[in-house]
Amino acid sequence: MQHFFNNISAVMPTLPVDLLDVKLKLNATVKLNYLRIDGNFEFLDQVCKCEVIEFTDGADFNYVNLDFDWVIFYADVLKLNGSAGIRRNQWIDLSGEDGSNGADALPPSKGYGRHGLPGQPGGWGTPGRSQQIPNLFVFCQEVRWKGNAANPSDLIGKVMVDFHGYDGGEGGAAGNGGSGSNGTQGSPSRSGFLDCSSGPGWGGNGGNGGPAGVPGIGGDGTDGADIQMFVRPSQVPNAGQFGYDVKGGRGGKWGKPGRPGIPGKGGLEGQTGGRCGSAGRTGHPGGTPDICHVPDVGARGGINGPMPTIVPYTGFDELN
Repeated sequence: MQHFFNNISAVMPTLPVDLLDVKLKLNATVKLNYLRIDGNFEFLDQVCKCEVIEFTDGADFNYVNLDFDWVIFYADVLKLNGSAGIRRNQWIDLSGEDGSNGADALPPSKGYGRHGLPGQPGGWGTPGRSQQIPNLFVFCQEVRWKGNAANPSDLIGKVMVDFHGYDGGEGGAAGNGGSGSNGTQGSPSRSGFLDCSSGPGWGGNGGNGGPAGVPGIGGDGTDGADIQMFVRPSQVPNAGQFGYDVKGGRGGKWGKPGRPGIPGKGGLEGQTGGRCGSAGRTGHPGGTPDICHVPDVGARGGINGPMPTIVPYTGFDELN
């Protein structure tokens, strides 16, 4: 469901004192004459300030640098030619790093009845990450639609201001455990003149499989932004048709579990012959570690941002 700007404040002739930093930043920013927005336009700075910003149909203006507490979109004239969007960065990967797979065990040293060596444990996945987003201030004196003065009916469902919180990143996958190595064969039997003087030796036990690593917990979802739009009083009906999204992000998922390593096989009993028969002395296979079960704890979801505000504003001269 799309939400629209309908929280309208009283007319403001000047910016309030608590927005002094916003005013000073706009005063210090050089105004460009014209900026054309095509496709997915990526903007790296904190303030975009232009006499005219024109969107082609379907274009999106994306704030890529998310290190600021707030960002500003300023246009004396906003020209629209179809659907348009003002958004925080849409291309960000918050996934945790996967754990490395454990190394397979080396063979045991040479000799009879040597036990296999254990596989190495899998690495731990790292937690999913979180990314805060800046708040947004929009300033606009006039909205035009396909070359003419815009009417509210022109803009219904056409402009989207999307500063919803990020979903937390999925935790990194756990690494798989390494395989254990096989035990070596037991010592051969020895036959005496009349009987078996020494039966076959025990085969070595197989090495244990390496335990899987622990997956990373998901990252916390972040809060939706606070959006304030300052427009000429005559433009309030037009701005009221802009859609917005400031919902909080969802908590990220745990990473995928890893697999324990394959245990090594037990070595065969020693060779038999002569007066010596089999004694059932094959070595025992290695053990398989338990699979790590993640706790029943999840990442926190973000909080929805406040309902955006349209401010009828007459103090544009103080911003230049």
